[in-house]
Amino acid sequence: MGSKLRFETDPHNRLLVRSSSLRVPQYRRTLEGTFKAGKGNVLVYQLRKSSGSDVPQQIKFTGNWTFEKGETLVFTLDKWSNRGHTGKLYIGAKAIDARSDELVFEVNTKNTDNSERFYLLRLTGIWQADMRNRLNFVVEKERGDCDRLTFEGSWSINEKNQLAYVLASRRLKRKKDRTRALVFKGEWEMADRHTLSYVLSRELGSRFDFQVGLRRAGEGFVRYEMFIGAHPAGKSITLKGNWNLDARKGIIFEMKKEGERVSRLTFGGKCRLARGKVIEAHLLDAAGKDTGVSLKLSRALAKGAGEGFLEVLASGRECVLSAGYGLLW
Repeated sequence: MGSKLRFETDPHNRLLVRSSSLRVPQYRRTLEGTFKAGKGNVLVYQLRKSSGSDVPQQIKFTGNWTFEKGETLVFTLDKWSNRGHTGKLYIGAKAIDARSDELVFEVNTKNTDNSERFYLLRLTGIWQADMRNRLNFVVEKERGDCDRLTFEGSWSINEKNQLAYVLASRRLKRKKDRTRALVFKGEWEMADRHTLSYVLSRELGSRFDFQVGLRRAGEGFVRYEMFIGAHPAGKSITLKGNWNLDARKGIIFEMKKEGERVSRLTFGGKCRLARGKVIEAHLLDAAGKDTGVSLKLSRALAKGAGEGFLEVLASGRECVLSAGYGLLW
């Protein structure tokens, strides 16, 4: 049986090989190359091509992915799947892009001539929120199991109603603060009374489901309060857009996306005409239950709900719009 090896990384993200047996002379060697994720997100170290070979050499590892201190990927080797070889590989990696099925990192290394080199490492999987409303990237593995990379920091909603995770913020002299963030492209929807979802890919099931309660609604905005695990405590989600009434769908909150696309949240409402000028609506959820939040809308929006809605309002009676169904008689 050959001697067992221990694999590590040096400060420049290069693979370091040591002998782990006391029966053989101590062996230590730094291998020049780059890390990448192979099929099933196994870790592959691509060695620099040697002068005597046209085929690049590779070392493939199986193990578990974790995330530490925001910018360190950790890969722990599975001893039994790597011929008894052991090790924990710390890869200094900056997350630079997030897609519905991919998380992209930038890694830098140094060559033997001391020149610096940057490259990308891509992991595949889906995004989810955990019970504490933290963002998690679920790394899908070869045998059907998965690892979770948890982003412990804070996230927010930008001016385009997109979810953004702040990676780093640096204050510059005489200039505005420079912030680096992962921006997720998706659309908002109410999955149920207490679940506000940001859907990245419906087909893949890549989505953030947040536990919330409707807190307030007003001209141009709707605000939700998060129940548990919010960072910082008391965190809320405020979305910006426009209110409309629809005879078939109910009370609609519309948010513009890139291009001509529009994302919508749908509510029901008990509506009446207040002082003949504004529509006062008590918002209902999809199940028809009162949310405890009221909203004042311009009377001009009543045209979108149809003639029947206008007639009921004009008579002074209360009119009910059902989420997804529209006017109820």
